[in-house]
Amino acid sequence: MVQALSALIRNGLEAGSEHAAMTLESGAGGGLRFVIEDRGHGMSPEVLRRIGEPFFTSKEPGNGMGLGVFLARTVAERLGGSLTYESEQGAGTRATLELPVDVAAGRLDRVYA
Repeated sequence: MVQALSALIRNGLEAGSEHAAMTLESGAGGGLRFVIEDRGHGMSPEVLRRIGEPFFTSKEPGNGMGLGVFLARTVAERLGGSLTYESEQGAGTRATLELPVDVAAGRLDRVYA
């Protein structure tokens, strides 16, 4: 989970300007919601549709393998949560990672079963 969140934060920092915003909020019912938002260039609709595909990246060659978002989404879904993206060209991108109550309480045993 830490690696997944770290990948999302790193993506936000690399895509954003010096004004990248990262927040941690408590979600409905006591779950967790991590919102990583950048003020970068945003993504085209085509890139947004493909985000999370294994080995897909919009970064320059040599600057990423295209696995960070894929692995973060896989971990989130395995924990019963979700990873969603919103983006607008010229206005930046927002990644929202949501985890259910039992994960927030530290019960990760089903991930390793």
